[in-house]
Amino acid sequence: MIRFILILFILESLVLYDASGQKEWAPIGAKWYMNSVVNNGFNEPALKDYYVVESLKDTVVNGLNCRHVGNYIMHQDENKIYFLHQDTLRLIYSFDLELNDTVTFSMLDCSASIINLPYLVDKIDFIKMDEDTLKRVTCKTLTENYLPPETYEYIEKIGSLRTVVEDMANCYFIPEITPEWLRCYMDDVIFYKTPYFSEFGELDCDYKAPTVISENTTTKEILIYPNPFHDKITIMGEDLTGELYIRGITGSVCFTTHICNTIELSLESFEKSIYLLEFVTDDNKLFLKKVIKL
Repeated sequence: MIRFILILFILESLVLYDASGQKEWAPIGAKWYMNSVVNNGFNEPALKDYYVVESLKDTVVNGLNCRHVGNYIMHQDENKIYFLHQDTLRLIYSFDLELNDTVTFSMLDCSASIINLPYLVDKIDFIKMDEDTLKRVTCKTLTENYLPPETYEYIEKIGSLRTVVEDMANCYFIPEITPEWLRCYMDDVIFYKTPYFSEFGELDCDYKAPTVISENTTTKEILIYPNPFHDKITIMGEDLTGELYIRGITGSVCFTTHICNTIELSLESFEKSIYLLEFVTDDNKLFLKKVIKL
């Protein structure tokens, strides 16, 4: 009996969520796939690299049950999620808010100092998953003292679609240091691919773009004509084999095919716009070319 009570006490001390049924934040083994490069010159997030933030283990800090999530130490108090910074709990997510509520979140600025930003709850909705329904909270900033994200959106279990802990809050509109963004979140129950990453079609969460070769120079001659074009376009090259992807200005794949040497494409159904031709050779080199349909 004593052993049973002791085991029960240990289990309770490690639980990171309320027994009432509040969803557990960052269950052990949960992973966030984060894009680590933000721009490749085509006004879309680059896919050259990514890193993984993983929920690793439980710990006790200053008498509080906490969890290591990547480099952060997180604490859940029923519907509120905090991160520990300089021995102080900082509120980063709150899932008990209602429409038109106001709330202040603590975020890290460019110098890793804390800034407290007031927000108004602008929208409450839900995302239906295969095994669960997750609450999504959308807030609007109420301050002009900094340059935080005008919209702060986060989802139960997943958090922000930008970073696990919102940082660089007052640097958000500086292109050179735009925060990374979330590709996918997964745990034992949920797999979620963000709308931003879904625009890239069926790419896996751990996709890495091949080495980029200049638009105009490559070890293999590639000729694309005419450019601009109306209905048809020809891609000509010698000993070229690989996969061709045509992307729209949002980054979504409009067309894909395998090519060998020379190919003529009929693109009458394409709208007048700018497109990115992305050719991945069999030896994993990437050739990019912008084309215009008139």
